[in-house]
Amino acid sequence: MKAIQQQRPWVWILLALAALIVLPVLVLGLGVPTHVRVTGASRTPASSSTPGPSGATSQPGSADLEAVLEAPASLPQGEPIEVRFTLINQSETGLYVLEWYTPLEGLYGDIFRVERDGEPVPYNGPLVMRGDPTGDDYVYLDPGESASATVDLTAVGENDAPAYDFSRPGRYTIAFVSPRISDVAQSVSKMARSVEDLHPVQIPSEPITVEITGPSASVDRHNVAEAEELIREVLRNERPALSPGFPLRLQEVPVPDAWEHLRVQVFRVTEGPFDRETFLIHGNTGLRLGTADDGQGVNSMTVSDLDRDGASELLFAYSFGSGVHQSRFSMFAPAYDPNRIYEADVVYFGDAGLVKEDPNEDMAHVAVRVVEPDDDTKTLRYRETLGQLAIQQGEDQVELVLEVAEDLSEDVRQNLRRAPTPIGTESAPHAPSAGLIYTTAEGLWGIDADGSAVPLLDQPGAQISPDGRRAVFSARGGAGGSSDVWLVDLETGERRNLTNTPDRDEVNPAWWPGRPDVIIFGSGVGMEIPDAGYPTVVRTDGSDYEVLDTDQGGPRALSPNGRSVAYGGYDAVGSIYRWGEGPESFEPARHGIPVEKLYEPAWHPDGRRLAWKVGGALAGEGTWQIGIALFDLDAETAQLLHAYEPVGGTFDADLAWSPDGEWLAFVTHQEPPAEGRLPNLWAVRLEDGEETYVGAGADPTWSPDGQRLAFADVRGEDATLAVAEVGTWQVRQVALPHDIDSVSGWVPPSLLTK
Repeated sequence: MKAIQQQRPWVWILLALAALIVLPVLVLGLGVPTHVRVTGASRTPASSSTPGPSGATSQPGSADLEAVLEAPASLPQGEPIEVRFTLINQSETGLYVLEWYTPLEGLYGDIFRVERDGEPVPYNGPLVMRGDPTGDDYVYLDPGESASATVDLTAVGENDAPAYDFSRPGRYTIAFVSPRISDVAQSVSKMARSVEDLHPVQIPSEPITVEITGPSASVDRHNVAEAEELIREVLRNERPALSPGFPLRLQEVPVPDAWEHLRVQVFRVTEGPFDRETFLIHGNTGLRLGTADDGQGVNSMTVSDLDRDGASELLFAYSFGSGVHQSRFSMFAPAYDPNRIYEADVVYFGDAGLVKEDPNEDMAHVAVRVVEPDDDTKTLRYRETLGQLAIQQGEDQVELVLEVAEDLSEDVRQNLRRAPTPIGTESAPHAPSAGLIYTTAEGLWGIDADGSAVPLLDQPGAQISPDGRRAVFSARGGAGGSSDVWLVDLETGERRNLTNTPDRDEVNPAWWPGRPDVIIFGSGVGMEIPDAGYPTVVRTDGSDYEVLDTDQGGPRALSPNGRSVAYGGYDAVGSIYRWGEGPESFEPARHGIPVEKLYEPAWHPDGRRLAWKVGGALAGEGTWQIGIALFDLDAETAQLLHAYEPVGGTFDADLAWSPDGEWLAFVTHQEPPAEGRLPNLWAVRLEDGEETYVGAGADPTWSPDGQRLAFADVRGEDATLAVAEVGTWQVRQVALPHDIDSVSGWVPPSLLTK
């Protein structure tokens, strides 16, 4: 059988998801003719019926093969007429069906009967010459299985004319014409081998009606350019520091009944940094529908009336996360609040979508079902029904809930979790993760006082200032294409190049709390290792650019009192730069520890002691070890913590002192208890040397009060955000609308505003 046509990555994603919905729930697989095999998408044959004014969905008849057509009930002039065709095997036997003269192969003949106000509309699209059929021309359908494709009836061919002319306002009737030359077989051996073996095949279907409105009737609808401006405004409000003119290309998603019942339009981003994100436009208001971060985004959508009050809602499901997807279920209900998206109270760890089990059933019944994708065969198989969506109303609030099925198996039930309220938040007023700064592939995010995830900047490597109002980052864009240090005002979005050195690269900028008007970073010419840059400073107004040491560079640590910078270039001797005096050599041997390499330092809050990841024959027996050395600079003594023999190379230790200096968090690699190359996160108490294994994690970051330790939990395929309580060391996952790349800081939550 044919494989899915892969024309562009985003189109493939849309088409692969087209199997998620049993009609008339919308699936976002639009615009390119193809077919997707779906197991278990059976339908109960219904008696003949004609389409009503509220929708354009046909009803199956009572034959072995049946077809269902779907299209928007109403469209303005000039919009594409996209019809979704679903072929259903209603027999009790598996069937091989020739795709010729059906939308499953595309639009290559006069396969629809189109009339405008009773007058025939001729076909002007492509015609093809046929040879003998082959096995690749067939699609196999198990009993109850269906295959779907979407075709644009207004697609322009080589003759510069649309396949069917829908340019004039009116009421159009669209019917599928059963193929005159086709074949249906129950086995491969019975497939037709030549054109002479073909014969007519009856595939009954009901016609649908689409109303094409003129300009006066479509005045409230937005074209793609207008929608782009509204969606840009939504994104700029979310992220004021977005680069001006960021790329954004949209495709309108025709949602049956959405315009008629709700006066909403839905658009999906097909290009740019927000690829696969979906937005709703209601009047002049734009709303983001969930998130597609590392996942599918919105995969199914339907108009409903769950509470039977005569006011419709738009329900949708979306998934995110590049490892195990999280699926969530949401609602736009303008009768309750036109400026809000309601999230269901349950999240499913896996793939799931919305289903109307029976197209004849009223709008009050929408189910949530598990789907199982198969990457090899590009199929989606329906599995258990998780439950039914419902609206619950209290005195002062409305909630969307998932009424979980009672007969759900335990292995599926355990993947259902209580969702945070709202999405990406922890319940106020106690949000233990408030103030955390973390990065994703999109950029820098923070968690505000009520626990909401707040986008801050489109630069993942940026560092937030101690007052939370500015950020610094390194980016190319200066003269000569070099990397420069940039300063951005998070409130206004204004960006300024602080260095602008055409012959020198600047990387890894950081704020120096002891000197709030100074930015420190590494610099050099043709640097191959960013951490090896020479320590360099510049003031926040762009003045006083100075390379502090032209002989040695390496990872840096800044003393809290603003007086010293410790750094080392992976040698046995490091350096300490004293402000106003210059660099001086730092020799671990003077402190009594035989060190062959210094890796990364971290100042103790008292400014007197210095932790440093070190390597060498630390036990004095010739065996290479990695450990943490704690140097007392005044007493010239040292204490060795957690020395171990790594199985393989070494990586960053991510040294992090608690604000009171009582605890030191650090990361080791290539040792138990984590498996393979996973990092181990430890916390050691300075008073007695007691070590605590926190978990498989990296990027330890302390809360301002020192009572919690956040880190990137790397046990899964993708990192998640976790917080451990100091003392009990109980680890709790922080629910976010996306996976994370790293944890980069923790500021007072009052500094973060939406």
